[in-house]
This record gives sequence, C-alpha cells and structure tokens, in this order.
Amino acid sequence: VMLPGMLKCVLDSTDMLKNFIPIFASNMIDGLKANKDKLESYVKKSPILVTLLTPYIGYKKAAEIYKELLKTDKTIKELVLSMGLMTGEQVDNAISEDNILNLKNT
Repeated sequence: VMLPGMLKCVLDSTDMLKNFIPIFASNMIDGLKANKDKLESYVKKSPILVTLLTPYIGYKKAAEIYKELLKTDKTIKELVLSMGLMTGEQVDNAISEDNILNLKNT
C-alpha cells in the first residue's frame, strides 16, 4: 500500500539531488584552491613525520621529539636543531617529499 508513495519520495529526492549537484559544484567547488603555505606548515609540524628520523637519531630521541611536538608550536626541524641531533640539511633530507613517499629506493 505504501510502496508507490515511498517510491515517489525516493524519485523526487534523486531528482532534487540531480538538480543540486551542478549548483553545488559551481558555487562551492569551482575556484577552490588549497592554501599551500598553511598545508606546508601542517606538514612541518606533523608528529607522524618523526618516524622518518628514527633511523638517524634512534627511537628514544624520536619519541622525545614527538612528545615535545605535541606540547609546543615548533616544527620538527626547530626541535631537532635545538637538541643538536642533526644539521638542518640532514633534517630536510630525512623529511623530504621523496623520503616521505619512499621514492629514493625505487
């Protein structure tokens, strides 16, 4: 008894969705740009990247840096340099995009 009414509601909903998608795309998605500077700052402060330093400084020091990252607003590089564990160039190489994506070994 209710099936025809429910089916009409489902079809009406899909029709509304079909009409909504182009409007949503043109008003919300088109022209959307990533804030590269903000994204880069998030990456530089991402605690997960500390794992890339483990082969160079060891697990315990990496864990210390991880804990400190969670407490402060510093970058990984700033913390490593302040602790005197690596040079700036070594840190940059360790947390480089190629190393993150493991492209050096391919």
